Amino acid sequence: KTRKGTRIFAATRPSAKMLNAIDSGLAELFRVARRNGYNKNLRFSDYTVFVARPDRTRSADGQYSPDIAVGAAQYAGSVYDKGGYIYVAGMVIGYNPGAFIIGEHTGDVSRVSDIVRFEGEHIVLYHNDRKRYHQTADHSKGGGHPILK
Repeated sequence: KTRKGTRIFAATRPSAKMLNAIDSGLAELFRVARRNGYNKNLRFSDYTVFVARPDRTRSADGQYSPDIAVGAAQYAGSVYDKGGYIYVAGMVIGYNPGAFIIGEHTGDVSRVSDIVRFEGEHIVLYHNDRKRYHQTADHSKGGGHPILK
C-alpha cells in the first residue's frame, strides 16, 4: 500500500518516490473531481494500482517513457498503431474497486502522478457522470487528458 492507503500490486517493489507519485496523482485527481462537483470514489482506498514491467522504456523519439503494449483493437490503422498494438502509459482494468495498470518507472517518476490522475479520471467519471464517462472512455475517436479541469 501507499502511505495514504492505495493498494499496490507489482512484480518488483516500487520505490518510495513512485509510491509518493501515485499518492500525489490521486490527491490531484480528488481535488479536481471535487471542483467539478463529483464526490464518489474519492478515497485512496477506493483504488488499486497494478505496476507492470514496461514493454518499452523509450518512446519513438527517445524520451523516457516506460509504457505497456496492448492490442490495437479500435486504434488499428491510427497513428497509434505500431504493427497491431499500441503503447499506453496506463489503462483502466476495473471500476469496483477502481483499478488500473501503469508501467514501472525506475528512472524519472515525474510522469507517474499525471498517469495516475489521468487513469483515475475515467474511474471518477464512471462513478459520478456516466454520460461524460461514455464520451471520454475511448480515446480512439479523439480527446485526451486532462478530461477534468
